[in-house]
Amino acid sequence: LAEGGVSVVLHPPAISPLKVERDLAAAIKELGIEVIENTRQVIPPKEIDIYLPAFNLGIEVNGVYWHSEISGNRGKAYHLDKANLANSKGIDLFQFWDCEVLDKNDIVMGMIRSRTRMNKRVNARDCACQDLKPSIANQFISENHLQGAIQASRYIGLYFDEELVAVCSVAKSRYVKGYEFEVLRFCTKKGITVIGGASKLFSRIGGSFVSYANRRWSSGKLYEALGMRKIGQTDPSHWYTKDYTFLQSRIEYQKHKLTDMPSFAPDKTEWEIMQAEGYDRVWDCGNILYASH
Repeated sequence: LAEGGVSVVLHPPAISPLKVERDLAAAIKELGIEVIENTRQVIPPKEIDIYLPAFNLGIEVNGVYWHSEISGNRGKAYHLDKANLANSKGIDLFQFWDCEVLDKNDIVMGMIRSRTRMNKRVNARDCACQDLKPSIANQFISENHLQGAIQASRYIGLYFDEELVAVCSVAKSRYVKGYEFEVLRFCTKKGITVIGGASKLFSRIGGSFVSYANRRWSSGKLYEALGMRKIGQTDPSHWYTKDYTFLQSRIEYQKHKLTDMPSFAPDKTEWEIMQAEGYDRVWDCGNILYASH
């Protein structure tokens, strides 16, 4: 029970996150990569679920039930602290929710294959760069980015031999003053690494911009390699869940949108209302904010 909440009955999902973790480890082993499971020798006293020593890469399969605030007693700083500890030891840490590994396994494996240098490699200088129709770009992003597509005002893509291999989506800067644009999504096609792809796409934006490195799977190395400047870091954000198999954005459950819920009361916080409605929440790792200059 979180502070200020009410008692609700919450049950773990039918599929064990341990099975999801073991299946993912087995799939990585099938790629011929050495895997060490459940080790506390790399970032003691913390455990890494799946460690790839040849690549200094740790992979966490975080069961939503066991890593939630109420059922798992995992507070706001837990996942960020683990990411920071791993990075301080020279380890990149991917932190996936078990529902992501189940529902978007091809994207998860694509991220792992990319990080372990198993992708086909093409050069951005051999690619044609052009603006895209939203429908084409959003389908590509949905198929290749773990967070899926969101509405943008502009989409730019790279084609290699008439095959779309990389996309970025751009909109007006939403939160950071002094910059014209924000890169909302950047991804490459699963199985392909486009050398210099981000640089070529970003150079077409045509103005100052910011972008966010999601700390659940990035320490910002891509942006630093591009010469972008770190200008800040956001706090961890939360996601809501009712059955521990699906996560819902907190934006959908801001207090002013909860007035029709039976448990709504003006003197209650958003979190108190959501708990009374049977929801739990999980915390991510926040983002690092980078700017083009």
